[in-house]
Amino acid sequence: MNDNIIYNDESMIIEFVDYQQILSYLESEKNIFIILDSNVEQLYFKDLLGTFNTHVVNSHESEKTLKSYRQIIDKLILCGTDTDTRIISIGGGIVSDIAGYVAATYKRGLKLTLIPTTLLAMCDAAIGGKNGLNHNHIKNLVGTVYFPDRIFINPSFINSLSDTQIVEGIAEVFKISLVYNDKLREILSGTDISSIDFDKLRVIIKESIQAKMKIVVEDPNDKGLRRILNFGHTFAHAIESVYGLSHGKAVAFGIKIASFISMRYELIDNVSYDEIINFLRENNLDICDNFNADRLIEFIKHDKKKSKYGIKEILLSDVTKYKFVNIEFDDYRKYLNDLHKHS
Repeated sequence: MNDNIIYNDESMIIEFVDYQQILSYLESEKNIFIILDSNVEQLYFKDLLGTFNTHVVNSHESEKTLKSYRQIIDKLILCGTDTDTRIISIGGGIVSDIAGYVAATYKRGLKLTLIPTTLLAMCDAAIGGKNGLNHNHIKNLVGTVYFPDRIFINPSFINSLSDTQIVEGIAEVFKISLVYNDKLREILSGTDISSIDFDKLRVIIKESIQAKMKIVVEDPNDKGLRRILNFGHTFAHAIESVYGLSHGKAVAFGIKIASFISMRYELIDNVSYDEIINFLRENNLDICDNFNADRLIEFIKHDKKKSKYGIKEILLSDVTKYKFVNIEFDDYRKYLNDLHKHS
């Protein structure tokens, strides 16, 4: 049994690799177009620009737009890209979102390889086939579900991340542990994230990916079970759009407010809620919650989970682990204000 294989079926392989294996893979692929994070380029891949057809992207939400998409499409046309070309993404979640949308739509679909370089992307953003672009300041308004056939995970990339970036990646891991994976919850609760070692990080990455892929295989198009992965993201996406907060920090706050609402619905008790808040606090993820409720609600009204009754929200449950509850927009405003008073 190959311990480096994380997930493998007839259409996709996700595996641990080292840096040299990535270089060898790039050299072996003759017809590729690389979409590359500018920071990662400077740290690891300075020579790529002169060797392969490459487009460099700044790792910022402002890059995830139709304007950036059009620039890449124009470049693909200039390069004479055909349907045998493989798109390769090297970077964090912003890069994989852009690359995934390009691969899904150019000439009705190109082969796609993802090489995530942040913990958040390794554990979540690059896993599951979703991609999205922002439009009119609304997060992921445009997007598809389009699966890569290869994902390479090189944990050594994490060495170049700040402690803050690592902790923010843990926010998404914590999310899936709350709604789906008790084993992951146990691993996190016994881990000092600020001084995590390489072996433990590898275990966390593998467990996160396998947990998410179990959900995705059952519900690839986000019509049922997969919706639990949206836990905490109603407010997270609104906060990103309004305040420009990073995804990890926004998700952490989204977990906080969704957990608070779960407690108010008496789906979880005070002890469970306090355990969640303590984990966020211990890992510097219990961020300020003095947000303007009215501004956030305006963006929440564009959320994909919206129905005529409000939002079909994912809440935690001590009994069933999660529960879907319809929450009206005025109630969101009330809960946000109540949380501020409660904190």
